[in-house]
Amino acid sequence: FQHIVILKNKHFGNVLVLDKQEQIAEKDSLLYHEYLVLPTIAVHPNPQSVLVIGAGDGGVLYQLLKFPFQRIDHIELDRMVVDAAKKYLYSVHRGALDDYRVNRVIMDGRKFLQDNIAAKKPGYDIIIIDLPDPEKIELARLYSKEFYELVRAALNPGGIMATQASTPYYFLEGYTAIYKSIQSVMPDALPYVITMPSMGST
Repeated sequence: FQHIVILKNKHFGNVLVLDKQEQIAEKDSLLYHEYLVLPTIAVHPNPQSVLVIGAGDGGVLYQLLKFPFQRIDHIELDRMVVDAAKKYLYSVHRGALDDYRVNRVIMDGRKFLQDNIAAKKPGYDIIIIDLPDPEKIELARLYSKEFYELVRAALNPGGIMATQASTPYYFLEGYTAIYKSIQSVMPDALPYVITMPSMGST
C-alpha cells in the first residue's frame, strides 16, 4: 500500500519513513506517543475499551498496555508496516505488537468502522488515530467529515478521540482543514502541538 523505508540515523536511531514521510524515530518516539495517548486516558473517567486506527509502529499500543483495558482493537491497513516495525523498531513498540491483549485486524480503518456500526457492535471509550499526513489523495477519505462522523458514532457516550493531524508550522492548510472537519462533528475538539526533535512539531 505504500513505500516503506527504515533509515538509520546516528542521532535518532532507526526511523520509519512511509512514502517519503518520516513517521517516527526511535529516540523521540516516547515523547510523541505519550502525548498522543495519555491525555485521553487522563480525561476519561473510566476507559475500558480502546480502538487504534493506524499506528503500525506499535508505540501507541505500548502506551495503552500500561493500563488494564478490557479491550484493545488495533486496525492497520498495511501488514508490512507492522512486520517492519517488529523487525527494526523494537524500542518503539517494546513487544506491544505481539502482546496477546491486542486484537489486531488488517483492514481499512474506515471500513472497519462502517462494518462495526452496521453490525451494532459495542462502541469504544477511546479512539486513537495515528495515520500518515494527508498528502496523498488516497488518505483524504480518512481525514474527512464523513470519516469523523463514523468515529463519533463508534464512541460510547462520553468517549474521546485523539488523532495526529500534521503540524500548523509546515502544513497549515492541512492542519486547519483537519481541525475544522473534526470540529464540525465534535464541537468540543481542541488542538495541541508538541515539539519533536526529529521532526520539528506535530
